[in-house]
Amino acid sequence: MTVKWWKDYGMDNIQNEDWSQYEKNNPYHVDGVDKDGKPIMIYSLGEWDLRQASDEGRLKTLIRWVIKGTDEVHKITRDLFNQGKINGTQWTLIVNVDKFNAEQHLCAKCLTLFTDFATMYEKHFPGAAEEIILINALDSFDAALNVFRPLLSPPSRKALKVFGSNKEEWSAYLQAKIDPDQLPGSYGGTRKYD
Repeated sequence: MTVKWWKDYGMDNIQNEDWSQYEKNNPYHVDGVDKDGKPIMIYSLGEWDLRQASDEGRLKTLIRWVIKGTDEVHKITRDLFNQGKINGTQWTLIVNVDKFNAEQHLCAKCLTLFTDFATMYEKHFPGAAEEIILINALDSFDAALNVFRPLLSPPSRKALKVFGSNKEEWSAYLQAKIDPDQLPGSYGGTRKYD
């Protein structure tokens, strides 16, 4: 992460901005941990309406929201490492792309969410995610994968695990790494969110 980018992008204040609209319409969670104590970041991307955000002129702020989440889980990871609670500085990203569709997620402007995030991640948080797990990735998600996969470094492409809609398959994979009380119900766990 460069100091110049951090300053130019206003990262010192990103956690203190008013994100209430995004918390409601584009939620993510960073309060669970895997069996090794490493933080988990969960996005239900398929439920996000990227076209609406684009039509309302909020796409750049939505991208900033995703960067805010990345910074948040990265900070939690560093804090746990500095406290000696984990042996490493990586976290796990789980993205549910159920309900992902071309109309809401693949408009030309919408694709910038994927390209900007992949570029930002590789430039400023390279290797931060031990695994990037996509669940419920149907054929409609292939176009998005084809856009952002080439932007990922070889280690990030190796970290990328893509599961289709077979819940038994991806749920077994997640539960081998993460206790059920650390995952929401829609991810095969028992954790509840308001």
